[in-house]
Amino acid sequence: ENRSSAKARKLSSIKALFKYLVNKRGYLAVNPAANIDSPKKKKALPKYLTLEESVTLLETVAADRDSPHRVRDYAILTLFLNCGMRVGELVSINLQDIDPQLRSLRVVGKGNKERMVYLNDSCKTAIKRYLEVRPHEGLTAESKNALFISRNHKRISPRTVEHIVTSYIKKAGLDG
Repeated sequence: ENRSSAKARKLSSIKALFKYLVNKRGYLAVNPAANIDSPKKKKALPKYLTLEESVTLLETVAADRDSPHRVRDYAILTLFLNCGMRVGELVSINLQDIDPQLRSLRVVGKGNKERMVYLNDSCKTAIKRYLEVRPHEGLTAESKNALFISRNHKRISPRTVEHIVTSYIKKAGLDG
């Protein structure tokens, strides 16, 4: 059985084919698929972690002795759990966006909208610890200002952050 997204994709292909047959080839006078409505897509609700699950997730990161990026990953997850920011906002944070006393940081959201995010003690501690181990050597020119650095010494990508979050959720056993 097809989900509504698969049905919409297939219907789009059929509409494009008939549009081509009518407009480009002239095989048909009328597009028979033109007035078919696409199925409505169901919007998935965001998944939230309880306080206990959040603590478990952070403990899992802190206990991951095999990861050379444990401190960075802990800071990323702490900011996500405490500040309610989007992935794009997190990866675009620059060093100069952080208040020198670590009270707040400036994030640029959707539509280039800027906002201030005030940091609680756990965020301050996580960022401070990360800044102590953040690489400074071998960074590309565009990455020198980035807060979060990937293992390739570049600004961390949204895809990498998604991978970090999902892998730790699995390690913590919270993916069920």
